[in-house]
Amino acid sequence: FEWHVGSDSERDVMSHMIHTRPSGIRVSRMDKIPALVAIAQIPIIGPWNRRITPREAARAQSFNDDFILHEKDSVAYKQLGNSVNVEVVRRIMQKIEIIAKGSRKYAGDGFLEASESRFQAINR
Repeated sequence: FEWHVGSDSERDVMSHMIHTRPSGIRVSRMDKIPALVAIAQIPIIGPWNRRITPREAARAQSFNDDFILHEKDSVAYKQLGNSVNVEVVRRIMQKIEIIAKGSRKYAGDGFLEASESRFQAINR
């Protein structure tokens, strides 16, 4: 049992976010969504007495609401648990592009496009 809420909070488990894990139960504050994993360990919103929905999980991973989720919830949860947060990837790519622009090897047409053309050239 892991209590990640602090000592000043209500001691009622169902007042918090609950995440079952192979090692036990983790309880966290309501403003934190536990890490999504690719197995059936879907966080539970205690006060609402329900699991987070696939759409809520997608939002936690920074997917837009127009992102099409798999029709089966179990598959959607697995896909979202295996995904990387979209916003994190975007910010990393922005930093890489800034660094690349400072490099003499930068093609000038965008880091991703330049990287793709170099990759294709190497793999011919």
